[in-house]
Amino acid sequence: MLSCNRGYQIFPAADTGRRVLWLDGTTGWTSLVTRDRPAGKC
Repeated sequence: MLSCNRGYQIFPAADTGRRVLWLDGTTGWTSLVTRDRPAGKC
């Protein structure tokens, strides 16, 4: 799981280290999001 958001999360990609990137459209707008690590259990 990339995020604990309940909505639209697509196209996950790995970056350097454990960082992940994805497109998130949970709020109705599509945003590029990054995290230093996947969310894990929510």
